Amino acid sequence: MMINILERGMNFAVSTASVTVEINSRDNGLKLMAVVTDSNQNSKISALQIPTNECVFETDKKCKISLPSCGAAFDKIEFYAFNDDAQSVDATLIITQDNGDRHSIQTNFVNASACMFGRIYNHNGTWKAKNLADMVSGNIDTILTMYKGNNLAEELLKMKSHGGLNSNGNSQISMESSQPVAQNHSGHFNMAPTPSPQNGQVERINPGSNLQATTRPSFGRNRSNSGFSSRIEQGQEAATQTLGNVLNQGRSLLSRFANFSKGKAQEATDEINKLRSKKLLEGVIASCAYMAFADGHVDAVEKQKTLELMSNHQYLKLFDQKDVIECFDSYIKCFENDFDEGEIYVFESLNPLKGAKEESSLILAVALDIANADGIFSPEEERTLKRIRLILDA
Repeated sequence: MMINILERGMNFAVSTASVTVEINSRDNGLKLMAVVTDSNQNSKISALQIPTNECVFETDKKCKISLPSCGAAFDKIEFYAFNDDAQSVDATLIITQDNGDRHSIQTNFVNASACMFGRIYNHNGTWKAKNLADMVSGNIDTILTMYKGNNLAEELLKMKSHGGLNSNGNSQISMESSQPVAQNHSGHFNMAPTPSPQNGQVERINPGSNLQATTRPSFGRNRSNSGFSSRIEQGQEAATQTLGNVLNQGRSLLSRFANFSKGKAQEATDEINKLRSKKLLEGVIASCAYMAFADGHVDAVEKQKTLELMSNHQYLKLFDQKDVIECFDSYIKCFENDFDEGEIYVFESLNPLKGAKEESSLILAVALDIANADGIFSPEEERTLKRIRLILDA
């Protein structure tokens, strides 16, 4: 039977009682890992070395999922390919339903110890599969900081010790070393400004234009091989350190903007026009909405408070507030309808900015400003911020 290629960003309904998920690749060292998440956002790893009730692995490349029997036990499963050698290979994930329907998700696995393929998730009582190839890739240790789970580090070490990764227990790719983030007792991050990297010009936007987020951007890829190997504890710490460095860069950019805005209008023109980008604005607002929903829900009071904070933020004052509100509402409505759909919508809005260092740092800095305005930075908000950074490849 023919295999239907599932294009990036597209999904299909899973209509049968169970599905088989497998990596179709030659002997290239790739293995399959699933991260199973319940409705309370608690996650666990499932792999050949770590069997679970949700995913029954036949080989290190193939597993079977029974959806009805596990429907109450989990809300979504995200699939990753991981390898021992961080080599560059083409890879295909094939999802086969009981009725024989087959769909494939394709990616070029480049210089990473783990790469997301896609997600099977419960959308208003209907199971769907979504192509999220290239959305998250890099160090497997760091990727797991996106998830909430008490035993993820232990599960990963178990997988490594059983040959899931290279035999000395190290992953092949790690985060770049940087200055750590310091956190005070109120939950605030303390950061000293550091020089920001320069980036090319981006599309300008007329602040009076309509910015309703109805068209989802296309997918892209931007990967890099960073410097050294690390154990799981070092990988977790490096994720926080690198996030702090990127946030410093965002603070520096916002500081430069504030200095420009206090000067003559003509002197500020180039800097303001560079920041007045439709893609960047959508990325900032998408991240703010994502942070608001970090714990899985937001009430009317929280929504209004977030809007007030956004309207008073020095960056968002660049734009017509009607546009900001309309754009924010479009993300909030998507989250309210279905959290997974809203999360995917955010991923797609951030992806065009993947690898844009200056823009990424600004997005993260604004998102942290909004989340931290009450002086409390929750673990859920921290995980969400780390997920945004990974999607941006910052």
